[in-house]
Amino acid sequence: MHWRQWRKRKRKKLFFFGTDIGADIVFEIADSGDGVPDKDVQKLFELGYSSKNDVERGYGLAIVKDTVKELGGQIEVHNQPSGGAVFSVFIPKQGKSGEEYD
Repeated sequence: MHWRQWRKRKRKKLFFFGTDIGADIVFEIADSGDGVPDKDVQKLFELGYSSKNDVERGYGLAIVKDTVKELGGQIEVHNQPSGGAVFSVFIPKQGKSGEEYD
């Protein structure tokens, strides 16, 4: 894609929110894109899955999911009514062994 075409595309925004209220540390990452097609929601976290047709993609969300799971947490995704997707990550302040993270 030529850079002039790229500049004319709709600018997408990314939003980040983090808090440690309650028993979890919570991160939410939202964007203003098209959202995630319903048929792809379950596949998003599979190793090697990508909505793009490029080679060597589809590792990031799988690695994030495995890491969050190792910490005893969970990750969720849903589409916003106004458009875009929201990824919510919940990591317990106490690890699986009951130790608090520093």
